[in-house]
Amino acid sequence: MNIKRILLASVVLAVMASVASAQSLDRPGGVQTDPPKRLAGLQAESLVGSWIATVTPTGPGAPPPFKVLLNFTEDGGFTGSAQGDICQEGVATPGYGAWSPAGGRRFDMTFLQIIYQPKDPVGIPLGTFKVRQTINLSESGNEWSGPFKGDIFDPTGNLVFASQGTATAKRIVVERLP
Repeated sequence: MNIKRILLASVVLAVMASVASAQSLDRPGGVQTDPPKRLAGLQAESLVGSWIATVTPTGPGAPPPFKVLLNFTEDGGFTGSAQGDICQEGVATPGYGAWSPAGGRRFDMTFLQIIYQPKDPVGIPLGTFKVRQTINLSESGNEWSGPFKGDIFDPTGNLVFASQGTATAKRIVVERLP
């Protein structure tokens, strides 16, 4: 019991020290409410950061809309995971990929996922899922939308299913505790 209390006290002290040092780097007497300086100029013109998106597939046999969490890094990297990445038809890894500016407020993104048989102890891949997306960033830089094309390939690289649709996203922003 004493070890748990000591660990909890250590965590609380570490958090308090982090907050104190962050405040000392900021305006006197206040907590920074703006994005860090290195990100302040990027937000309105870049995808850098985390997003929650709604994906709406279209066409015959398309699933209903679903949610996706996305992260775009400053160096053009991408990771994401979706509602439904684990289902009876298969298990998918998180998505890994890249993004790049395409001119103005438009961006291109491509990512891959590996699909596995559910409950397969060996983890033999069923194939891969590749998504290509065009992203149109809003003027505020806090929303985007655009079309996508998704292709499922078998383990030897043959196309077995193609899909398309649209996605809309909103930037995840810091919400301070009251």
